[in-house]
Amino acid sequence: DSASLPEWIEKLTAHPFWIVCSLMLTFIISVVAFGDTLSGMLSLFGMESPFRSRHLTPSESDRRKIRRKLIQILEREIDQRLETSLHERVKLDLYMEDQRQRVGKYMTEVMPPDKLDAFASGSSLFDRLFQTFRKRNSRTIPVASTQKIVEIFDQADIQGKLLILGEPGSGKTTEILHLGKDLIERASKDESFPIPIIVELSAWGDGDPIELWIAGVIKKQYGISKSVAQQWLLQDDILLLLDGLDELGLLNQQKCISAINAFVAERARYGLVVCCRREEYEASQVKLDTLNGAVYLEPLRKEQIQTFFEQLARPRLWEHIRENLALQELAAKPLFLSMLVVAYQGKPITSEADLLDAFIDQKLYKEGHTGIYPLTQEPEPDQIFAYLGWLAQQLEYIRETEYLIEGLQPSMLPRDGKDIDLYNLI
Repeated sequence: DSASLPEWIEKLTAHPFWIVCSLMLTFIISVVAFGDTLSGMLSLFGMESPFRSRHLTPSESDRRKIRRKLIQILEREIDQRLETSLHERVKLDLYMEDQRQRVGKYMTEVMPPDKLDAFASGSSLFDRLFQTFRKRNSRTIPVASTQKIVEIFDQADIQGKLLILGEPGSGKTTEILHLGKDLIERASKDESFPIPIIVELSAWGDGDPIELWIAGVIKKQYGISKSVAQQWLLQDDILLLLDGLDELGLLNQQKCISAINAFVAERARYGLVVCCRREEYEASQVKLDTLNGAVYLEPLRKEQIQTFFEQLARPRLWEHIRENLALQELAAKPLFLSMLVVAYQGKPITSEADLLDAFIDQKLYKEGHTGIYPLTQEPEPDQIFAYLGWLAQQLEYIRETEYLIEGLQPSMLPRDGKDIDLYNLI
């Protein structure tokens, strides 16, 4: 009977079972609404919401917000590293050599005009072609000292796939920082340009695919969810600048090179850059043959070193260096040159160890170098050495070369009752 239907519904909905169902439905709707709100808030920081399904990805607008925030963080990070870099105190243009044979690429030699007649009268077509396209296996071509690394990166035959080689202290990391700064400026102006991210390879896991490991590094360092980082890598929205290949040891270095080659063969449409010490790279039988070019950062020349000290108004220091072969060899590296300015006080310095000891002494004992400590509360040098030694051991254990304060965990402290004061380290 249609007249009794509303009364029937009223009696049915008054049953406790339906009351409970109604309350549960209301609760579920509230949780879903809250989860959507929380997901939107966390996505601004690249964090995954516990209420969001793993299969769902951030919206395009969320990804753009994450991208802009990450670019700002990267820009500040590079500026801070350059500001505190000892290399930046040496304002000299570095000479570079084009050594693309290091990545298995060769350059054809341009035939001088005086050989054109000989070419025309060659005995056979094979001979003429061999002369024209002779490969350069060992010869190198100097690069203008005023040429920025980003200009080499942009060359049509390089296409952003570049290896930077050099000796310890030659300025490899500083060059990759300057390259990152230039590329970040592009990414901030053009949303289609990939985000350049500098990554230390020292902590690469044996056998890990580069894209999975990089996604974990990005999550750890910048709080970007792995799903977003992996999507960026798949879409070539990240441009990798990889430093410290030589920190892996020969065996792991060879494996990592193979992993990089596999990654570049499938990805890296906009390029990929690797930094490595020359000697360690040459010791490996595996080459970065998916890259298109390589440059070698030359040691500083005598005239460059002299100009540097003249600009500092330190002619007497230059005289000491000019008369001392050991000092000349040290001063040829930008890092050690900047340290010599601080450390050299007339005492004999004949090796890198002497230079490091003299530099540390100046930093520890010179007035005004107390850092954040009040004048009467600074720790003793022996305490500082103990703290730094302990910290170096922790970094070596976790295979990292850069110290991040957020990476310091209470679990790192020894458990023998002789715990180092965590707050003194901070």
